[in-house]
Amino acid sequence: MLGDLRFSEEQQETVFIEGSILSASASDFMLDAPARRSSAGGSHRRALVHDTADGLTINFNGDYPGGVSIVNAKINLSHESEPNLPKHASVGDIRLIKHRGGHEGGIITFDSIALWLCTGFTRPLTAGEESVATWQPIRLGDEVKGTA
Repeated sequence: MLGDLRFSEEQQETVFIEGSILSASASDFMLDAPARRSSAGGSHRRALVHDTADGLTINFNGDYPGGVSIVNAKINLSHESEPNLPKHASVGDIRLIKHRGGHEGGIITFDSIALWLCTGFTRPLTAGEESVATWQPIRLGDEVKGTA
């Protein structure tokens, strides 16, 4: 199938993109409907961002003050047993690692979660060796049931 970009004659403000693959070489995908904006939030509406850790960030920087809603989702949030922590980070950065996620009867489950804190950087031992971020796990206390 050849790709096609066409404008709807019936719905004057509708654009259709047809094809097998939609590829973009860009870091940010911005989706904005000014009529639906609240007074909160900044000037950007970055829906998807290819971030500096080579990850995909949804609602970058909390640009959508109403948050992200996923309706009727089937999500696989599995993660390898060893955390894949970034080499480049700032002291104080925190990462939430979700281990072995699953989906049972409409409920998203996790075997465990862990918080990691960037605590500093390695010292290069040789010329040309790069300094990388060091991480430590944050120990969590006992679980408590929500009451509100």
